[in-house]
Amino acid sequence: MKLRKIKTLLVGASVLVASLFGRSLSTSAVKVAGASDGNTLPSYSVININNMAYWMKKSSAGTTSGSPNGTQADYPIGTGGLVYEDGFLWGAKVSDGDTSGSYRVRVGGTTYYAGLHAGYVKYNTDGDVVGATDPADHGVWRVRPDWEEGDLTADAANYWSVETPSADEIASVREDYEYSWNNWPADLGAPYHDENNDGVFNLADGDIPDIQVLLKLFGLLLMISHISLMRLAL
Repeated sequence: MKLRKIKTLLVGASVLVASLFGRSLSTSAVKVAGASDGNTLPSYSVININNMAYWMKKSSAGTTSGSPNGTQADYPIGTGGLVYEDGFLWGAKVSDGDTSGSYRVRVGGTTYYAGLHAGYVKYNTDGDVVGATDPADHGVWRVRPDWEEGDLTADAANYWSVETPSADEIASVREDYEYSWNNWPADLGAPYHDENNDGVFNLADGDIPDIQVLLKLFGLLLMISHISLMRLAL
């Protein structure tokens, strides 16, 4: 597996928030909404292995809109909520180009509210920040190795919050998997298995995305772009 090397000190913190007044409305319309550039990626999605369903937005923020229970994480799947809403925080000492040895402490991430936008920070050849991609052009990548031939009935039932998903609902989940698999952003640091050890991600060479992964690209100007990987061991 090849992972982009990020030269920051990451400190992850999971923050549980139980303020009921802020609960999001559950709606299928949000699940349907993809990115504006023509891809099929939804604005939020779920990692649902090990009988646990955990929902995340493309901005890295947690969401209570995916679960029929109005929570971010359900365990076991289809039962009451395990986690109402949480997020990740990190802290880093940065020099901002100062060569005197002086550092500043900066903290980013999400708690109850998102501190980031979907997308990634863009740099010029000199390493200077020149802007960021449009959040509307991004969604959530989600992959699994058997997306093409596997039975996605249970997956679709969880995603659409229905007992028996329709053929169209199953097909839409498979379509999202297909797009994510064929457009896996390894060039932006998405993890993958390099089967021939050539250091380059290429599906034709047998390379495959890391499994099972829910991936979002998000960043904030004047900070390095980060990649969120929500993985549960099979």
